[in-house]
Amino acid sequence: MLEIRLFGRPQLHFNGVPLSLRIPRRAVSLLAYIALHSDEQLARDALAFLFWPDLPETEARSKLRSHLHYITQGLPRQDFPWLLADKRTVRWNAEAPTWIDVKDFEKLANAKESARAVELYTGDLLSGFEDEWIAAPRARLSERQIELLTGLFEDLRKQGDRARAIQYAQQLLALDPWREDVMAAVIAMRTETGDRAGAVQASAVINAPSTPAIAASICRHHRDP
Repeated sequence: MLEIRLFGRPQLHFNGVPLSLRIPRRAVSLLAYIALHSDEQLARDALAFLFWPDLPETEARSKLRSHLHYITQGLPRQDFPWLLADKRTVRWNAEAPTWIDVKDFEKLANAKESARAVELYTGDLLSGFEDEWIAAPRARLSERQIELLTGLFEDLRKQGDRARAIQYAQQLLALDPWREDVMAAVIAMRTETGDRAGAVQASAVINAPSTPAIAASICRHHRDP
């Protein structure tokens, strides 16, 4: 089984063992793009233009061909191809045993298995890579993670499970630090559980008009006998 992890810095594992992929960064980006579109047949001309838009068509196609070769040589040798390619198209081999974290994340999210989905999100898509094509799916996946975390946080808070709600809130704030509504809720939950020191510490990290008053109120309660 080949595991392709694209959240955070890209990582590959083969049969549970980390795989050192010694190929150019552009080839890693190309591999990631093909993996994200593993259910699609991709036109070579479109790929060449996407990855080498400033090169003449012939040279861009040559670059694509060489980078597909890098990928093929970098992946474990098996009795089946990882990539299926002809003169016009490229696609991931659907018969090749592969697990892709982003695909599983989206599948779980769509199945409303939010708790399992958010565990897969270990960082922004392809952290450290700034190819132009990455921006849109990176933003979309980040927004989806925020949406899932918000739902988990709100559900657990309603259920009175403050400890777990705070855990999800902290993950949410790491992605969206300006969510003052979430921070205010964290402050309230910490206060409700008697963690006034934690509430004051939490209040110090946002600049909301209500926060100083909240912090002052918490401090007064903390001093009261």
